[in-house]
Amino acid sequence: MRIVVKRRGLVVILLIGLLGLYSFQQMYPQPSFYLRGLSWGLGSTVLALLLFFLNHVRRKQEWLAQEAEKTQDEACERILMQTASKVLEEAGIGAILNFVCEQLVTVFEVSLVRVILKEDSDNVKVSAAAGKLAVKNGCSTLNCTAAGPLSGFAIKTSTLQVVQDKTKLACWQAKLLAELGLDETEFQSEIALPLILKGNTIGAFYLSSNRRNYWDKRIVTRLQRFSDQLTIAISAAQDRQKLSLLIAGLEAAANAIVITDKNGNVEWINPAFAALTGYTQSEVSGQDLMYVSGYRDKSFCQRFWQQLNSDGEPWRGEFAHQRKDGSLYEEVMTITPVTNNQGEITNFIAIKEDITEQKMAAASMAKANEVRTQAEKLSSLGTMAAGLSHEINQPLNSIKMIASGMVYAYHNGKERPTADIMRNVEEISRQADRINNIIIHMRSFIRRDKSQATYCNVNEAIEQSLAIIGSQLAAHRIRVHKELTDRLPLVYAISTALEELVVNLASNAMQALDSIGRTDKQLAIRTWADKNHVYICVADNGPGIKAAYKTKVFEPFFSTKPGSDNLGLGLSIVQSIVTSCQGTIAIISEENEGAAFLITFPGISEEAV
Repeated sequence: MRIVVKRRGLVVILLIGLLGLYSFQQMYPQPSFYLRGLSWGLGSTVLALLLFFLNHVRRKQEWLAQEAEKTQDEACERILMQTASKVLEEAGIGAILNFVCEQLVTVFEVSLVRVILKEDSDNVKVSAAAGKLAVKNGCSTLNCTAAGPLSGFAIKTSTLQVVQDKTKLACWQAKLLAELGLDETEFQSEIALPLILKGNTIGAFYLSSNRRNYWDKRIVTRLQRFSDQLTIAISAAQDRQKLSLLIAGLEAAANAIVITDKNGNVEWINPAFAALTGYTQSEVSGQDLMYVSGYRDKSFCQRFWQQLNSDGEPWRGEFAHQRKDGSLYEEVMTITPVTNNQGEITNFIAIKEDITEQKMAAASMAKANEVRTQAEKLSSLGTMAAGLSHEINQPLNSIKMIASGMVYAYHNGKERPTADIMRNVEEISRQADRINNIIIHMRSFIRRDKSQATYCNVNEAIEQSLAIIGSQLAAHRIRVHKELTDRLPLVYAISTALEELVVNLASNAMQALDSIGRTDKQLAIRTWADKNHVYICVADNGPGIKAAYKTKVFEPFFSTKPGSDNLGLGLSIVQSIVTSCQGTIAIISEENEGAAFLITFPGISEEAV
């Protein structure tokens, strides 16, 4: 305004000077040569002074404009430096963007500055705002595909959007002005610059002015440079926030986590690692992770990491490692390679899970299972006791009779030929061997393990089991029907386990048949095979199994006869034997139709054996 006033004053002075000269000439129509020269000299001087002053004013105006641009450039650089400091201080993205908006309002003397970031493929959100029009505008959400908002166009098209003379307000602008009680002159011109990072538009930078034609080329260029740097700052702030969240998560993790370089040297550990191993960050930093874990063979450690770098795949292992105090612990460790953009391995992340307690619990469970197994075997022996008594009594009676005859002959003075005596001794020896075989057979029930597994004929196991329990079945007046198919494929199992299986099913049938007191008691055992499987079906004509019990009868210590001496282990033993042979067992009968169990084993042909 001062420059305009000075220009007008000079024009007035010039007009007054010219008017004076004109008046002078009118007063002296025939001036002398001296006066005429003087008038022309004064006129030329005044004109020269006027031109000089006008040039000075123009240069002054250019200098002021350059100073204003310099001031804005310096202010933008200062804002960017302060923004970078806030990023390094890990300030929140919202706080950083609000700071930027507040500073730009002052630097560019605008009424509104906003930063709008994309939330997903369809929506954008005003993440920060400042200025006279920023009230109640910090949380507005605009659809970036809508036709109205300038920021939406900038994001959608990834191009600069400028309105120098706004004639129509957008809906959000009209609503905002109505809430603030302002008129539409507050939105005279506006600009939206897309924030582009690595070819992707992540948002827009929006400014609004109450002056028309405010966005000249120099301001636009300055804002474009600023928006490019702001995009980098936003990305850096977001990355640092993600990194902080990741580090917080790693430090709070219950499992021990280690980050190493590509050679396995420790770079970072979380508190759980220190608690597990007893080592601190300073003690293990730069040390080989496997060496720290107790592997003192450095050549092994070197080969281990070379192999991981060569494979480029996650590695998982379970072993015992050593703590700082020398104590051992069981762990599962997973080592995963970390690659850069070129696919080159730069680091490894190791996650160590302490499974010491799990191992101890598993050992305790195994011991408990062993005790249970022994109980199951003793229960089976109890079932077979009567049959064993019969089996052993027969050879014992033979031995007793032979021995008694020999003693009687001796006391009565009867001499026996040596050949007769030797035959009696040989028979006693055979009967003793028979008793010994029975005892060895029973011992295998108690002491059997997987090393005794071999290829068995199920028909032979059925015959042997019936020899053991047959006398009991006969005593209970149960008729046994056998339908055993010849030349069955063999089954990989422990032969005594197969015998125990049949004994338990037969004993179960015997108890069921006794419970209903019927006279026609029958037990049917049938075998057959197809190309890949061997089948055993054991069925009785007893009361059957209730539908509600079918899912429970194989559970240990479950009995359908509460209050009896039955431990409820019989069918549990059967199922464990079947599953140990990779087989299955199913109940194929209905209630009141007797009980029928179908056992399926994988079969192996004799030729394959």
